[in-house]
Amino acid sequence: MKLPTKLAAGLRMTFAVEGKAAVADAEPNRLLEATTSDDPFEIAGRELATGSAEPGAWARALVAADGDVARSQAEYVRIRVSVLQEQAAKLEAVARAEEAERDRVDQMARDEHESRVRAWAGEQGVAIADAARMWPFRIAKVGDRFVYREYRYERLEDAVAYASKLESKPG
Repeated sequence: MKLPTKLAAGLRMTFAVEGKAAVADAEPNRLLEATTSDDPFEIAGRELATGSAEPGAWARALVAADGDVARSQAEYVRIRVSVLQEQAAKLEAVARAEEAERDRVDQMARDEHESRVRAWAGEQGVAIADAARMWPFRIAKVGDRFVYREYRYERLEDAVAYASKLESKPG
């Protein structure tokens, strides 16, 4: 959408909306340098200054200002700030929902792991704490010995230490 020529011809504009100011330089056929700002006032001001206003918002602003370009600029900023804030709120809600889903899946994985360790403890006839140490290495208790691969140990600590040493080696 093209803004009126005097708007895009190199003005310095300041918009005061809801107590905030958005200042933008407009030069013909040159976009302002992109910023990483999430400030909706800055974004709306930059859109006006570069002639890249959202067509629907600009049309609503012109109608609200009865065609007065100066008033419609301020109205445009109000409209865009409102829309950008709504979009940010929706994105934040989606991010919270995704985080909650990740937490739920992580909890399910922890519950599943705990269930398997409890079952392993029952199968091996050992305490749950011992089974939790045995499970990652698939150390089994056979009689009064702890078996890791082809190795047999009298103490669980020795089996875990050796298994940990072997499995931490690359390759």
